[in-house]
Amino acid sequence: MGRHDEAETALRRVVDFTTQQYGADSIENAVPLRNLAVHLGSTGRQERALDLLLQVLALEQAVLAPDAAALLRTRVLIGRVLADLGRYGDAEVMFTEILALASRRWEKPMWSPRRRRANWAS
Repeated sequence: MGRHDEAETALRRVVDFTTQQYGADSIENAVPLRNLAVHLGSTGRQERALDLLLQVLALEQAVLAPDAAALLRTRVLIGRVLADLGRYGDAEVMFTEILALASRRWEKPMWSPRRRRANWAS
């Protein structure tokens, strides 16, 4: 069920467009490539999905902080694809790295009751 071929064609067109507009090494390609990778993974093409996700990871690592949400999301997708491929050891390493990076994000609270009360008073 579904129109997977049409969806893939549309996703590839978006990737082609962003590549033409911004260049192959632009961060602007990360989301379209990630979307195409997710689609390929959902249609059983995990090896190709992994290749694209590793490309996305490289694009994001070049410009984003190691604990950026988009980068963590890409790492989660890579871990899932690795597990789907039966590469459980590699997936475990990826998920362990994700937890370490995510815990750094949570060390500095983004919200505190004191800060919130101060904002209400103004």
